[in-house]
Amino acid sequence: MTIKPKPNAAQIAKNPVKFQYHFLARKLWAKQREILRSVYDNPLTAVKGCHASGKTFAAAGLPLSWLARYKTGKVMTTAPTLRQVKTFWRDVSVARSGGPARQLFPETTSIGLDIAPDRYAFGASSSAGVNIQGLHGSDVLIIVDEAPGVESDIWDAIEGIRAGGNVHQLELGNPVTPSGKFYDSFTKERSIYNCISISAFDTPNLQHPDGRAVTEAELQEMTPEEIAYKPFPSLVTRSWVRERLKVWGPKHPKYLARVLGEFPSDDPYSVFPLSWIERAKREPTPEEFTRSLGFPMQVGIDVAGAGADETVMTVRVGGIILEQEFWSEADPRGAVLRKLSGLTTAHKRPLGVVVVDIVGIGYNFALHLADFGFPVFGFNAGRSALDKEQFASRKAEAHWTLREYMRDNLISQLEDEETGAQLSTIRYRENSRGLTEIESKDERNARGIPGSPDRAESLVDAFMKTSTGERVVQFNQPYQIRP
Repeated sequence: MTIKPKPNAAQIAKNPVKFQYHFLARKLWAKQREILRSVYDNPLTAVKGCHASGKTFAAAGLPLSWLARYKTGKVMTTAPTLRQVKTFWRDVSVARSGGPARQLFPETTSIGLDIAPDRYAFGASSSAGVNIQGLHGSDVLIIVDEAPGVESDIWDAIEGIRAGGNVHQLELGNPVTPSGKFYDSFTKERSIYNCISISAFDTPNLQHPDGRAVTEAELQEMTPEEIAYKPFPSLVTRSWVRERLKVWGPKHPKYLARVLGEFPSDDPYSVFPLSWIERAKREPTPEEFTRSLGFPMQVGIDVAGAGADETVMTVRVGGIILEQEFWSEADPRGAVLRKLSGLTTAHKRPLGVVVVDIVGIGYNFALHLADFGFPVFGFNAGRSALDKEQFASRKAEAHWTLREYMRDNLISQLEDEETGAQLSTIRYRENSRGLTEIESKDERNARGIPGSPDRAESLVDAFMKTSTGERVVQFNQPYQIRP
């Protein structure tokens, strides 16, 4: 008779999904597994989701896997109120009791778990931020539950903890408030976070048996038997979503936050709503890819000088973003030329037009590219719009072209997080003549959005409409860029 060796908890805990399977006896769905892997693989993870998405259920197993993995591990959890902290720790207690983990760990208290003087976990409410500033260690996990309601002092204390050691942080919440630290994690700080969003329609209960998401129209026509389908009984149900769809309607802020897991926009002047940016990360459909084979590529280049700004190139065909490149050096002309020269070979598509912002140093940059035979379109953001009845400038018109692509869900492979972060901060307004205009960089800076949105503007250039009358002439012909 062969006796199987007992599983090594520390070894298995290197994989948080396997740990919850073997030691907590848990069945997890795809987004829950994604959350666990992200926490281990990334210093900062932020998760926004609908009601009953299972994000807290998955997170409640993390203190146990972390302490099993690290001999001197420490875990700190927080939430806006002590009641919410205790609720999270009840979930941890339930997780511990669900499998062999109860033999590995002592029982939890109402707000923590002690294994050794240098190996423990505890919870503190947001009002206790000053009391956690001394927490330091080589392997620390921080879990912020109900993150939209956490006070600023706890975030300040967390930054003190994160300053040294191997520190990983998880933020969880419903996206109910489009402002504050949690909102910033998905917008202006997005480039340093791994962001995960969970809609009710992502969950197993709101999917067909073949994996397709149920649509709102299908939900409204379902029979009682179909509505009752819930392979994960604890997750959001079809009946609740249909009820909320009827009561709130698909555009209500509560429906956006509680059902779709998106921040409602109380800023009516956002050019690119966050939900549109998020869905633009998708892969192109087979039909979109096939259709794109007949189109030339369009390139957008936003030129920057020395300093913190970047020269950015975005390449797209149809609605598919093929690639983005970024250069911080003062004179990236050689690097840009090499990249442009290899595009047709790399993507097996013809090159259509290269749109270059010719305001300032971009003028000579555009002439340089034209000298090498590239079909350059000189874009002057302050020039009159083609549609003078609606837009105050070409800048506003170009932004609106990209907005319409995103509104209609025609864009895919928007993979760069910083581009998404910059897009999410751009606002528009109507001037005294009723024309649409985009806020200036100085106005962005005045409301606390520093820097230039170079990556976003390169994307705008890649999607803008061009006219041959403004194109830089080809190689060996007289230079002419119409301002």
